[in-house]
Amino acid sequence: IGVAITEELYLRGLLQNIIKEWFAQKKNAALYAILITSALFGLGHIFWAIGQPLITVVAKTLWATALGIYFGAAYVVTDNLWVPIILHLIVNLCGIPFCYSTSNQYPLVALATCLFSYVALAYYGIYTLKKYPMYQNSQGENQSILRRKQDNSLFQGFSQRRVVDLSRKNRLPALVVKS
Repeated sequence: IGVAITEELYLRGLLQNIIKEWFAQKKNAALYAILITSALFGLGHIFWAIGQPLITVVAKTLWATALGIYFGAAYVVTDNLWVPIILHLIVNLCGIPFCYSTSNQYPLVALATCLFSYVALAYYGIYTLKKYPMYQNSQGENQSILRRKQDNSLFQGFSQRRVVDLSRKNRLPALVVKS
């Protein structure tokens, strides 16, 4: 639990935001920040693979890099650091059975399956960033930062506008509730 929280606080919460500010004048500032922090995330996981066969070291590095892209995209799109923390925790919990293995290498099918799955998640993360560009304006500034500048409320994500859809149950038009 602590590893997921610590890594996400450091990489997504701190470094990704700092790097995004460095590239603030570029259109894809968030994407550049995600790619750089994901590369660092992947390289940081090499140390956990020392002593394993080279193919396992390479695969684990690529896994971590791909997952870093997915976690970074989830953070940018949701503007909520708990989302990548929980995703990271789930991935770590799924790896627990491998910790009790008597072998120091993964079966080839496990390497390939994990690599394919994590790269697919990375592509999905980038696709989400491209499909839903509402997270940045034309200057590359994060919309959540703009909202924070406009609304100093602590719960800015929840207090902007909530839409309550009553149309299905009561055959009424959707009611917009302003908080």
